[in-house]
Amino acid sequence: MNYELICPVLKKADRLLLFLLQKINKAKDRYLKKSRNFASQNYRKLYIVHTLNFIDLFAGAGGLSEGFIRAGYTPLAHIEMGKYACDTLKTRAAFHWVKANNQLQKYEKYLHEKQEKEDGSKLWEQAPKEVIDTVIQSEIGEKTIAGLFEDVDNLIGNKQIDIIVGGPPCQAYSVAGRARMGKAVEDDPRNELYKYYVKFLERYQPKMFVFENFKLAA
Repeated sequence: MNYELICPVLKKADRLLLFLLQKINKAKDRYLKKSRNFASQNYRKLYIVHTLNFIDLFAGAGGLSEGFIRAGYTPLAHIEMGKYACDTLKTRAAFHWVKANNQLQKYEKYLHEKQEKEDGSKLWEQAPKEVIDTVIQSEIGEKTIAGLFEDVDNLIGNKQIDIIVGGPPCQAYSVAGRARMGKAVEDDPRNELYKYYVKFLERYQPKMFVFENFKLAA
């Protein structure tokens, strides 16, 4: 066998094989990169399409709303009777809007310039009116329920309410509340508030709901 003739051929074959392997590896890397991008883009599309909407009843200062927003859910309405709690809800709504729109410097400016006893209106002005209008200051009861349905209908438009969350005041039926209030608890109108929560469930037919209450609280 003439090795002098074979060796140059083997060297060329080695170089060709190395060249082919490099091409294959580059093609594989491009494919994997495109696959990851495709998966990521489609995940984002699915996430956007399937982001769930919620409304918060008896919202207080927004503890439940805050948790659901941070988990990626979209608030359509918060209903709360307390003025200062509603101010907090508006401030958090504005905060989440500026954060989502890469304008956190507006929130930082608001914090640095805010004066004692000022409300959050300077920050609320930085968000669209429809964002702040998701906060409805109102009692929930027989006299207000029809108007609240109308307000919520106007806010949600043709969007689906996927989840209703809320914690009606529990003082009238918690263990601690009943012990403190004695017989007066029987005439406490807060005993009936859960019924209006049910009316919201009946009207909007959400996929799920969270009814928050502490057995021993208040």
